[in-house]
Formats: sequence, structure tokens, C-alpha cells
Amino acid sequence: MPETSKTFDSGLAYQLDYFYNVNPYHTFRLFKDAKQIILPTAAPEKFAVGNTRLFYYYKFTGPETKDHAVGLRFLVNIGDSEQAKKDGLNSSESLRLEFSKVIGSFVFGLRPYVSHTWAEYGTNAKGEPMPLFGLGHNLLLKYTFSDKWSIGSQIVTGFSFLQPEEVKRAQLQAEAQGQDASAVVDTTKTSFEAAIELGYQATKAFSMRLGYAQDDRLVSSEGKYGVNFMDNNSTRGYVGLDYTF
Repeated sequence: MPETSKTFDSGLAYQLDYFYNVNPYHTFRLFKDAKQIILPTAAPEKFAVGNTRLFYYYKFTGPETKDHAVGLRFLVNIGDSEQAKKDGLNSSESLRLEFSKVIGSFVFGLRPYVSHTWAEYGTNAKGEPMPLFGLGHNLLLKYTFSDKWSIGSQIVTGFSFLQPEEVKRAQLQAEAQGQDASAVVDTTKTSFEAAIELGYQATKAFSMRLGYAQDDRLVSSEGKYGVNFMDNNSTRGYVGLDYTF
């Protein structure tokens, strides 16, 4: 393998996604993923294993309700990965309300959420502030135009309230430099995610996806609103192959 000048993500990801349906109202889920990382040496590639994620889903509506669905999703993200240990992340939890409405061949979804993070430090290994609480929502729209083909899109926006230790440290530093702490200290972070994908259901068990995704901030570090489309740091295309058994 040729040497490289920096570490980068190859774009290949492997996922284990297991669902256990107790009944139509209660579902448990286990999720684990790994990414292939190219190292800046002639050494073999490295696999970065992600955190273990445990889900519980509860549905208020039963299978007899066809035109809409209402439920809750509870997620525990366990900080058991190598990166989480470096960052001092113990765990994070989130509660999400899930509502979907079927109108003909369209499916509309709204999913507001609240989250909390348990961390040992106010910043991660890169010195970035760790969130304490989070608020946001997910908007979904899917159109199925045949038995095989569909197109879907989603927009996710979020606000993260930072760890109080990091906010306090930054405020003290600003005051020591004679600056207005309220003007220079960010107590929240924003996030913006958007994606659109074309899906093909080849068989009952096998499907394929081709999509475009955007991962950015709603508010820049200069306090400006905006999103950088078609940017190497925030834009990506992807291909997904899904097999269910």
C-alpha cells in the first residue's frame, strides 16, 4: 500500500443492525458500525469501531392504523469506542417523538428530539466543547412511484448546549483578557443535515440506495447564518447496499 500524507476515511462502512420485535407495540434494536481508515504510513488499514447504540421503540398506534403512526424512540449511545474513551464520553441519551402520515404515495414524517450527554471533560480530544443538552427535529418526505423505486429526503436541525465547565473556563479567560464574556463565548452549537436519496428494492431482503448528503452548521463561528453546499468538508455522495435477514 502506498504511503499517504494524512489519515482519512476511505468511505467504506460496515454496520450490524439487529431488531427484536416483542409485539407490534414494543421493539428493541442493537446497532454497531465500523469505518475503514487509511493511515499515513505503509501499514495496513485500520477499522474504527463506533459506539454501541441501544434503542427501544414504543408505538401508540397499532398495525390496524394505516394512514398514520405515532411512537417514541429512546436511544442510549454507550461510549465504548476507542474515540469515545479519548473524548471522555461516557454515554448520551435521547428521546424522540415519531409521527408519520401517509397521503397516497407520499409519506411525511416529523421527529422532534431532546438529548443529554454524560462526559468526563468539558472538551473532547480535539479541544472542541462537548454538548450537555440537545434539541432538534427531523423532517422526512418519501415518495414511492413503483413497487421497486422510491425517492426520499430528510432535513435535520439541532441545537447543542455546551458543557458548563467549558463555558465557565471560556468566560474566565475572556474576562481575564478584558473582553465581554457574553460576546465571545458560545454557549450553543448548531447543526444542519440534509439528504436526498434514490432507493431501489431489488428483492424483499436486498435494496440499494444512491444519495447526496450535507452535514454543516446553521450558524458559523462568525455568527452568520448559512450552509456551504457542494463543499469538500460538508458534502458527500454515497451508495448503500442493504440486506435484511
